[in-house]
Amino acid sequence: MRFKHNNKGFSLVEVLIGVTILAIIATPLARAFITSAKTSVKAENIRRETVAAQNILEVYEATDIGVVLAQMQAGVEPFDGLAKTTGIEIYNDETHQYDLISDYGEADADGPGYRITLADIDGGEYDAILHIQANDKYFELNEKEIVHAKPMSAVYNQPSPSDPEPGLGQNYSPDIMAAQDIALQAQIDLLAEMQDEGGALPEIELTYNDFIDIMNRTVTIDIKEINRDAGVISCSALFQYEASYNGRDYSYEVVNEVYCEEYNYSGDGDYGLYFFYYPNLNSVTGSDIINIQNYDNLEMNIYLIRQNYGDFEQNKPLIYLREAHDQTGGEPIASVYPNYIIRETDKRFVYYWMQNEWQYIRLESDGTLGGLASQNRIYEVTLVLFEGGGGYKEPILTIDASSVE
Repeated sequence: MRFKHNNKGFSLVEVLIGVTILAIIATPLARAFITSAKTSVKAENIRRETVAAQNILEVYEATDIGVVLAQMQAGVEPFDGLAKTTGIEIYNDETHQYDLISDYGEADADGPGYRITLADIDGGEYDAILHIQANDKYFELNEKEIVHAKPMSAVYNQPSPSDPEPGLGQNYSPDIMAAQDIALQAQIDLLAEMQDEGGALPEIELTYNDFIDIMNRTVTIDIKEINRDAGVISCSALFQYEASYNGRDYSYEVVNEVYCEEYNYSGDGDYGLYFFYYPNLNSVTGSDIINIQNYDNLEMNIYLIRQNYGDFEQNKPLIYLREAHDQTGGEPIASVYPNYIIRETDKRFVYYWMQNEWQYIRLESDGTLGGLASQNRIYEVTLVLFEGGGGYKEPILTIDASSVE
């Protein structure tokens, strides 16, 4: 059997047709590969940009603008390892412009807005601007009055002046102890008076119930510094009572120690005294006085927390703060916060030691001594990322962190 071979090959037309078909198939495939490569590069860039921005935001959210300012004042870079802080500006309500803060320590961490410029992110690949705004969105929330809580460095909790019941042991409430003691003093005087007159023994048996709601009370909180370097203080609460019966005046006093922990005094008011007390049951105006003696001028917050509210309008204590330094005006060193709002008509008094004189001057406060303060504490935070070294001109990514408290 013989085979006949055809060595003619492909014709030019066939080759052209094949090349055309291959081109038709290969072109979209090449485009797909190129597009896929570009998409992968773009996705990686977005991922790296997002990670860089989120790292900055996470560091800020773990602190706040006050911490950032304090760190800059202390020479500490807030975003160390992530970025270099090149400037902090604060918004000026009058000029509607940003003013550069040259001395970070003088800036108030309660401003209407801040702008922080950052550089050298990811080895200089990115720059960023961190916008921090207490804008209209949070105006109502920021206007709500608050108390700045401090650590419970010292605590006193007055025992309840509820009626003592038989079999439950002695009630150590200073109010009950005072009423019982004054009742005993008055009973003895009444007995002696009847005997002196040659009369029969009195049938009246006086109890604490006869005095619990007629006693005037003064509570003196005495704060003393034992060793500032070691952070040691002592606090005591002196309860003093006065009452009248049958033409005679009676008094009673008891000292209660306040539990105090050692504290690290830094001069920035990071010390908190929490004084939990029950209102004096005497409803006479001015019958309850709280006198705070801060002669060592410790910078602290003093929280007067009245338990079992009752009627505040009928029986608000008079609050006096006494400090041993020469100052004839301005704010006191310590801050006093009762757990109710003080109005303009509710006057409180501050006493300052006058230079070379053994007396105090009296200054009427406008309500801020024990009042609550509003503060910009909720900000809308936005980070805008730029190409490194580009002069912060063309944003490449913006992340809104919503509100950060």
